[in-house]
Amino acid sequence: MAKHNVWSKSMGRYLKANYYKRTARQIAGRLEVSKAAVMRRAKRLSLGSKAYAATSERRAYNDDELRFIQESAGKLSIEKVAEHLNRSSDAVRQKANRMNLLTATKVRPFTEEELNFIRDNIASMSYREIATMLNRGEEQTRWYARKLGLKRPRS
Repeated sequence: MAKHNVWSKSMGRYLKANYYKRTARQIAGRLEVSKAAVMRRAKRLSLGSKAYAATSERRAYNDDELRFIQESAGKLSIEKVAEHLNRSSDAVRQKANRMNLLTATKVRPFTEEELNFIRDNIASMSYREIATMLNRGEEQTRWYARKLGLKRPRS
């Protein structure tokens, strides 16, 4: 079965004229083709990256954002980093993985200081409050408290 080309010359002209002005999704809607088709045709026409023209649907990371991810990896949760950067947690996790950074705060064991904090505050604070103070996950904090043989008093 032969593949037929749905791209007309006028569609190619429109793509070239608007590639750096509009998002691929907008162009695809106007031309009634898929976004993937627009990107394939742009590549075939040797059109460069949309990120440099700031018309990509995914915002490029600037140096400050990259530095923040680097400094926060393993210290803050991905969700908190994403919230700070106003990005999705999936996007930040993927970027951190591409940067070869350890992102899971669960992998980092609790320090003796953190364990002492749990021991000292288990009776007066909720697991969520303790987790927030330690910048850890609530479930992880609960798990470590139970591992230490600690339980929250019933109210």
